[in-house]
Amino acid sequence: MIALGVAVFGGLGAGARFMLDGFLTERVHGPVPLATLIINTLGSLLLGVLTGWIAVGGPVDVKTIAGVGFCGGFTTFSTASVELARLVRTGRKPTAIELGTVRLIVCLMAGMAGVALGGLLG
Repeated sequence: MIALGVAVFGGLGAGARFMLDGFLTERVHGPVPLATLIINTLGSLLLGVLTGWIAVGGPVDVKTIAGVGFCGGFTTFSTASVELARLVRTGRKPTAIELGTVRLIVCLMAGMAGVALGGLLG
């Protein structure tokens, strides 16, 4: 039953990512792809909240279904990797390094903040 929940929520996460990416891409224009950074930051925050909540007694199945399923479908590691590779291939290696570093730091901070917030839910 958990596998079915992961599959359903994974599809919902992917659908939410697709819609949010389209919305952001239409409105946020610039020299670097920011939609993926925003989506990955939100996903890191949400997974952190789930993890923090589970740590103080929330149901583990929720973390599995929502964390692995929704957050896994929502976040875009492969897209982020391809975007960085495109920047390198088009001669923008310093921009790729900067964006990759920013993604790592911002998503880590969002995850840490989420864990702290989730701990308050218990």
